[in-house]
Amino acid sequence: MKNCKVILAVVLTLAGLVTAAPAAQAAPRKAVHAVSIAMIRSGGYAGGSSNYAVSGNGTLKVLRLASTPAFRKLRSNYVPKNTCCDRFLYRLEVGYSDGSKKRVKALQGTPGNPKILLSVIHELESTPANVASYFPPVFPFI
Repeated sequence: MKNCKVILAVVLTLAGLVTAAPAAQAAPRKAVHAVSIAMIRSGGYAGGSSNYAVSGNGTLKVLRLASTPAFRKLRSNYVPKNTCCDRFLYRLEVGYSDGSKKRVKALQGTPGNPKILLSVIHELESTPANVASYFPPVFPFI
């Protein structure tokens, strides 16, 4: 009986040592974040096409949204079989700090389009463009 108590004490002591040992620390991973986004919006009632692009170090809201796990988990295609009528088709490509890319297509007004995708599209459409880059240097004095 005494031997059983000694064995039990040794086992409990070893178990305590094993659980009390500090866990091995994994090397910290650098967070991957969006550094650029390009979007082509085509279709709509007039059938035109617009291009949007942003890049930066992650300070823009749209880059922060595209860096979230929810956005990174999106499927590549949210376009239904029936693409009727007069809706915009959005094609996005996001570049990340680790060199990876994510491409997503979506059709305006499609039920089930993820909120994070719609937020990124809205932010891109709302981001002010550098207006001077669209006009000749002497505009409007030609």
